[in-house]
Amino acid sequence: MDAMDLEKEVQGTLYDSDEEFEFESDEGDEEGEEDDDANEMSPAARLQNEYYVSKSKLSESSHNPDAYEEALAGFNNVVEEAEKIGELDQLVLGCRASKQRVKLFYWLTNYERMIAALKDFLSYVVRNKLHKNEIEKCINSIIECVSTCEDVDMLLQFYQTLLVGIDDMGGNERLAFRVNIRLGELYFDQGRLSRVAKVIKTLRQMVDEDEARMGTQTLEINALEIRLHTATKDTKKLKELYEKSITVKSAVAHPRIMGIIRECGGKMFLVEENWERAQAEFFKAFEHYDETANPRRCQCLKYMVLASMLSESSINPFAESRAASYKNAPEVAAMTRLVEARERGNITEFGDILAENEASLLKDEFVRTYVEELLRSIRSQALVDILGRYDRVKLSFLARYLNVSEDEVENLLVMLLLDERIHGKIDQLEGILELHPAQSGMDSQYRAIAGLAKQCTQLAQTVADKMKP
Repeated sequence: MDAMDLEKEVQGTLYDSDEEFEFESDEGDEEGEEDDDANEMSPAARLQNEYYVSKSKLSESSHNPDAYEEALAGFNNVVEEAEKIGELDQLVLGCRASKQRVKLFYWLTNYERMIAALKDFLSYVVRNKLHKNEIEKCINSIIECVSTCEDVDMLLQFYQTLLVGIDDMGGNERLAFRVNIRLGELYFDQGRLSRVAKVIKTLRQMVDEDEARMGTQTLEINALEIRLHTATKDTKKLKELYEKSITVKSAVAHPRIMGIIRECGGKMFLVEENWERAQAEFFKAFEHYDETANPRRCQCLKYMVLASMLSESSINPFAESRAASYKNAPEVAAMTRLVEARERGNITEFGDILAENEASLLKDEFVRTYVEELLRSIRSQALVDILGRYDRVKLSFLARYLNVSEDEVENLLVMLLLDERIHGKIDQLEGILELHPAQSGMDSQYRAIAGLAKQCTQLAQTVADKMKP
């Protein structure tokens, strides 16, 4: 059979089918026409379909490089057609498509086009007067997507563009508050503390204008200001604001906010050398951060261990099960080894661990500040432990034991004597420490009274001598 015959046979088959169909009732014919009409989508339905097809293209982008361009073309068309139709449902769909364009350029790291798309989005919502809730939902989604970026300059431009857009749409206090908080945190990370202070002032004015919002938002501002006072070492303002923040009962703050407040409180108490209170605050901060899987939980756990060792507490800081689960985390592992060496009383091992992990430990400026204090504390405790075996001991022996100079040993011993953790005297000529048992509190009182009586006698004698003719 040649090609012409094959074509005739196919056509004949089609015609036969049509003829057979013609023998059916007229009612069936009408039903078929209605089905065809139902299959034709309305413009609104086609627009909705195009939006979701374009959105699905984004998930294909990992194995199809052209998917992004196809998705972008679809979103562009949805935005354009939505405004032509002009109905609310379609305008909302166009708003969402415009939002997706911003995210798309962010994922492509094309930040210039992302900012341009953001401006288009803001113009779209202003032009079409969309409902505030829909706008908030879209902008919050964009913020959550973009705020993880590490490009500080882009983030700065992003937040500033948002604030201008919020003003153009007639203002939205919730959005403006959120963006300003993010902007303040960004300035803080950049070390632009004067800008942080200005943002805090703006935020305070926003909250004061609406007393009904006092509480949660106040704590957010306090957390930012507490960080500012911690950085500027303004202990007086820090303590005042910290005490005010932890007593707020009218709000349920986000765990991250309370984590920031407790962490800064712990640093404040560490500066005051209130080691026990610092340890408690860092542990509370760790718990708050852990609720949201915030990376700073390990940082606070490290600070808690530091405070525990400085307090010379005999309780293992990892005794609590929640903390124990992180003891081998990379950020905490070195501190864990230090705790174990301290518990064994092995001062040499302790020093070796510090030396081995110097880079990781000392890159944290806060930890670096207390390393010397920590070494002094550990060496002091080691001295107290070893001196329990002796009545007289050479300073040179103690220096070799601690692997420090004799001058350093003498300084440590003087502090121990002043704190009455040991009792005795140092013979500097012979380089010997002579120890004696601690005297009772009553003996100390008698010595004090005797000394006072002696001074009174000497004063009376001096006065008497001056009165002689």
